[in-house]
This record gives sequence, C-alpha cells and structure tokens, in this order.
Amino acid sequence: MRTYTFHVSLPGYKRVWRKIELPADATLEVLHFAIQDAYDFDNDHLYSFFMSGKAWDERSEFTLPEDADTWEAILPSDTAVEADNDDGEIEAPTVAELRTILEFLQNDPQARQQFMDTISQEVGMPPAMVEKLINDMQSVAQGMSDDQIDGLLQMDDPFATEVTAEETAGDVRTTTLAALQLSKGQQFLYLFDYGDEWQFKVKVHAINEDADPTAQYPRVVESVGDAPEQYPAEEAE
Repeated sequence: MRTYTFHVSLPGYKRVWRKIELPADATLEVLHFAIQDAYDFDNDHLYSFFMSGKAWDERSEFTLPEDADTWEAILPSDTAVEADNDDGEIEAPTVAELRTILEFLQNDPQARQQFMDTISQEVGMPPAMVEKLINDMQSVAQGMSDDQIDGLLQMDDPFATEVTAEETAGDVRTTTLAALQLSKGQQFLYLFDYGDEWQFKVKVHAINEDADPTAQYPRVVESVGDAPEQYPAEEAE
C-alpha cells in the first residue's frame, strides 16, 4: 500500500509544521481536511491547491467547482430542503431547521454517531474530522443570533468568501494523490481563505510503498510548534 507523507508549514511561523500521512487513493479534499484538523482551523472558507507553488496560478489550480454544494455534503438527506427550481438543487436549511438539527445531534448520541459514519463514508472524511466539523457548527450557532445565522445561510457557500472558483480548475473532490504523480521533495501551495490568504507550503516528505494497510489515515506523524490562531484577537489599544 502506497502512502504519501507531507511536510506542511506556514512561511513566517518558525518551528511550526505538521507531517501528515495519507494513502495514495486519498483526494486533495481529504488532504484539505487533514491540514485543517492538524492546524485546528475551522474549515469555514474556500481553498485551493496550486501545484506550481504560486498563488492564483489558474493553470495549476485544484479547488471546489462553483456548483459544489457544501450543505449537501454536511446535512443528512432527510433534513435537506428541496429548492423550487427545475434542477432540484439542495438549499440550505432555515435558521430554525439548522438549530433543530444541531440540537438533535447533540442530544442523541446514537443518531450523532450514525450521522458521522454516514458523512464519513459518503464524503470520504475521517470520522474525527466530521465530529470536529459538527462541534464547530454547534459552537458557531450558539454564539450567533438568528439574523447572523440567516445571513450566513443565504450565502451560496456558507463556508466561503465572495470569491468563487474558476471553471477551469481541477476538482479536489475527485483528484487523488496518485493521479498527481507526486515525487519526493516536490512542493506545492495550499491556500486557505481567499480573504486572509493562509498560504501553507506543502512538501512531499516521503513516499512509502509498503505502508501499514491497517493504520487509520490520514494521520499526523509529527507535530512541531503551536498552530497560530485562525482568528487572532485584536490587540488592545
């Protein structure tokens, strides 16, 4: 079994990096979730991988397509709301529906576990990351008013900035690490949050052709330094 181990660092933050190991059949989307989890970020914005290592290089970009539906990937089918159009697209839930869903998942451990298992299988996201995503959503919902949540839900992608992906970019959901034909020492850029532009440098640290097939992937094999705060508090005047 082949795995790739990536050295993921943030230029400007000395002695802070993570080494993350993933199987060759993992997608770039799974790598995105793994980096988010390793750095304890909230996965609340759009992102892109630029294989050239240069930000906004459309020729080497992999990202989510414009029509990607974040809510469809997060919410169970029986809680989704059908849109009144010919395409039958999934719309975001109302504020009341979202609060009901999150409260239900919080109060029913069995349903919560079943929901996490389903999302993990359908989206290819590790269970621990699904749980973190739910926890983050519950935390955000508890700290926001109904009007604030409603404004968030009305966005085309509730976890995105206004900048959208180019149609020509590769799809992170279907592009596997194996398909990229990566080589040891190769470097590329992972840009998260098109507004704040967190630019992670990703380097192929190792390629293991005889990895343990029974291990749980993705996994962090080395963690050095404290991750920076995604939303640092403003300094007091």
